[in-house]
Amino acid sequence: MNPLWLLLPLALLLLAALDVRLRTVRYTVRSPKLASPVRLAVVSDLHDTRWGKREGVLMRALTRAAPDAVLLPGDFFSDGDASPHSEALLSQIAPAWPAFWVRGNHESNHVHSSLLQKTMAAHGVTALAGCAGMLTVRGTAIGVGGADDPAAADAACTGRQIAAARAAIPPEDFAVLLCHRPDLVSLYEGSGFDLVVCGHAHGGQWRVPGILNGVYAPNQEIPPRYAGGEYRLGGTTMIVSRGLTRHAYGIPRLFNRPELVVIDLLPAEKTDLQPRSSSDRDS
Repeated sequence: MNPLWLLLPLALLLLAALDVRLRTVRYTVRSPKLASPVRLAVVSDLHDTRWGKREGVLMRALTRAAPDAVLLPGDFFSDGDASPHSEALLSQIAPAWPAFWVRGNHESNHVHSSLLQKTMAAHGVTALAGCAGMLTVRGTAIGVGGADDPAAADAACTGRQIAAARAAIPPEDFAVLLCHRPDLVSLYEGSGFDLVVCGHAHGGQWRVPGILNGVYAPNQEIPPRYAGGEYRLGGTTMIVSRGLTRHAYGIPRLFNRPELVVIDLLPAEKTDLQPRSSSDRDS
């Protein structure tokens, strides 16, 4: 056998490992607090990444998902000022859907952090830091609260913001928390939020599908426990997005495609409290 034929499987494996096409990942969370279905889309860890002309690839995926609101749990921007790519995306998201944002570590550490917040406000995105916004969809009230990344102050400040955000949401309403880091589970568990949406981990950078969910994520042990996916924290469901940047800190992603997360919130009887996740679907 020609030894060159042996290179073909290796080449195909490498192409699969380095695949950075956008995919859509769907989850389902059920709660008796919900009277009708609500769909949320999560745009996390964009880091000013470009997704086609006027961000057409990502916008088409969002349009197909048809969410009732868009959640941005941090690191929408990168270390520089807002780029034309992020501005173009914001100019299309906010007019189409209610949008909610919290600062990630990149925005919190940014020398122009206040300017980035003004950019979000100018595009109609609601910033959440120790407060909550209310969303009513087909008669169902959803409270969306948020807390800034500890890089903005410290973990104690983030904890106070989480408590203040929960207090702003009526106890009978389904409560969603946006917070950038998934490793702050001690703050989320027992917080009273039904759903916590995070990013930050970038999917653990490198994955071994079916074996290892991720190799490295900031602020976590190796391998990280919360690299991406759905987790149960007592009565709270935490969903961690693998993010939308095509690389992580300059390191290529391996078997770890960028993802748009879609969460379907569905009514349930009080005896049906277990969340369910569906299989991935490529965009």
